[in-house]
Amino acid sequence: MILENTGLNGLRSDLAHLDESGDKLGFVRWQWEYRRATYDLKLQDRQSGQDYFLRVNTRAVEGKLEDPDTVLEVEAVYIGRATFRTVSTIPLQSRNRF
Repeated sequence: MILENTGLNGLRSDLAHLDESGDKLGFVRWQWEYRRATYDLKLQDRQSGQDYFLRVNTRAVEGKLEDPDTVLEVEAVYIGRATFRTVSTIPLQSRNRF
């Protein structure tokens, strides 16, 4: 689900600052390409155990991602449910079906 009116869309910052600030808040830059970086924060519903990710998509507007001075712009912020399950997270009684 895309989160609108967060005040983050269009915000610009350098890569080093986003990496440091995001890390302090629990975000991890999991996915990145030459021009795009994605910051994810894992959230867990304590009642259901379901995992969700708050994701901030950014795009390099000045420089390349290898350079800490590269300027990134936030393109979108959204939240999604994790759908990938590893064997270790599948209940034992269900593993025989795989």
